[in-house]
Order: sequence, then structure tokens, then C-alpha cells
Amino acid sequence: HTDELWNGLNLFSIDGTTFRTEDTPECREHFGSANSKGELVSSYPAFRLACLMNVRNHLIIRAAHGRFREGEITLASQLIDNVPANSVLLMDRLYHSAELLHHIETLGQNRFWVTPLKRDIKFNVIEHYSDNDMLVERELSSHARKKSPSLPRYWQMRVVKYQIEGFEPRLIATSLPQDKYSAEDIIKLYHERWEIELGYREIKKTLLKNAITLRSKKPDLVVQELYGMLIAYNLIRHEAALASDVVKVRPTRISFKTALRVVIYDYHAIATTSNLQSIPAQLKDLTDTIKDFILPEPERPNYPRAVKMRISKFPAKRTQMRKEDA
Repeated sequence: HTDELWNGLNLFSIDGTTFRTEDTPECREHFGSANSKGELVSSYPAFRLACLMNVRNHLIIRAAHGRFREGEITLASQLIDNVPANSVLLMDRLYHSAELLHHIETLGQNRFWVTPLKRDIKFNVIEHYSDNDMLVERELSSHARKKSPSLPRYWQMRVVKYQIEGFEPRLIATSLPQDKYSAEDIIKLYHERWEIELGYREIKKTLLKNAITLRSKKPDLVVQELYGMLIAYNLIRHEAALASDVVKVRPTRISFKTALRVVIYDYHAIATTSNLQSIPAQLKDLTDTIKDFILPEPERPNYPRAVKMRISKFPAKRTQMRKEDA
């Protein structure tokens, strides 16, 4: 698709999110719940979802779900092997795990990663490429190496330092080689990680219309609903990508909300048509309709994240279930 590659590499991101289910005994037992204050648990059962998403077109390549108390790293480890060759994986600081990142490197065939460096990670500088770009080395603990025998005792990575006005300096770790990719390019690249958050917003806010919970009341049906929703999301994003090719813009510039409405209307017409020979023309009309709804170029906000007035807190009806009973 248009503007799909970054320096000849595909861009992907892994991140997690949560969904709530109807409050049924089956769902609470199967998926679990979040802890609330005191001895109570959250009002609804919940589960975790992790996705491998193409950040340039928002198509979901692979997904994994698990109980609420299952860690995001565990779910992410199920997706790593699906990262294609010649690609960069963008992740937040939660995923800076030596076991996870080293595994990506061992997959070979130009699979790279970019993630912020956790503050408590210690390293030794091996070489300074510039004032804000360096090669560093970490000594991995014996506990980590015992848990994952493939890990080396000493592990090298590249660290880039940058600062946004009004914020503290930050460190980005990456496996991208210094001789091919500049520090400035990597700093700009990392901010595309936010695209997966926007993808989750499209699913929860637009596709699900801000629903508090999924509709199904049994665990098997919840999983069926979840993956049906992800397939529907990918179909809409696929049609948007086809439309973006016509007007030569990045697929994420096509309005998801408009694409959703057009796809629902036109897919229904295609599914119920008695004239099968008209389907190619109907699909072309669908593309021609979507291509005209182009969003403006996004800009990074230059204002603080704050609200003018705090919303009043209303009493909430909570599930009176104790942790030991959940």
C-alpha cells in the first residue's frame, strides 16, 4: 500500500488491552477479575487481548487472548514468531524483556525491535556514535539465563537519547544498526507505536460504540464474539487500504468511521444480490465511495493533557463479591 514501508522495512507493533464481559458466574470463573479497593473485585469479569498490528494500515496480523491475570509478556510471546522478515517491531517499555527481545533477534532475516528503556536497567557504554547515540552492553542476571538458557551473559543493544520540550529526557533501545539508520529516524519512528492504540480506539469506540461489555454470557461465545469482531475490523481496514491505493495516501488517513458505515451497507447489498456478476462492480463502487473520505495529516498536540473541569464522581453500583469468592 502507499507509504507502507519505512526504509524498506515493514512496521509492526505489539500491545495489549482488556475487555469486560457480562457478569455471569461462568465468565467470572473462566476469565477472572481485576482487584478493586479493599476486599472486593471489579464489577465485571475481564480478559486480556494482545495483537500484532501493522502500524501503517492497522491490519491485525495475529491475536492472542488470556485470563485477566495472565501477563501481557506471556501473550506477546505467542505472537513473536509471526513477525515477518524485513520488519521493525515497535513496543512500549513494558515489553523490554531480554528474553523476548533476544528471541526476536534470533529469528534472523532482518527482524528488528524498538522499545523505550526501563529506568532501572543498568548498562555499560561500549561506544559513543554521537552525543545522543551509543552502543551499550547489559550483563543479564543468572536468574534470567537460568529461566531462558538461550540468553547470553552479555547482551549488546543500541540506545538513543532524546527529549521533548517540557518532558524529561528519554532513552530508546533498539537493535537497528547504526550504520544504516540514524538516531533522528529512530526517534521519529518510535512515535508510530501510538498507531496500535488508535487501532484499539477504533475497535472499542467506533466498532463497539463504547459498549461497557461484550454481549456474550458464556466463555466460548465470548471468544467467538471477540474473534468475529477482529475479523470484521480487519475487513473494514482492508477496504480502507484498497481505497487508499487509489488516492495514494496512507491507509490510516481513510476515515474508519465512514468506512465502517459504507462497508456494512455495501456488504449487505452484495450478500443479498441475486446477480452474482454485479459483485465486482459493487466492490469497485465501495472503494470509490470510501476513497473520498480522507482525514487531515495528524499533528502532535502541543498542549498539556489536562481537562478544564473535573467531571463529578457519581456513586457506582459495584459487585459485592470478595476476592476469595471470585
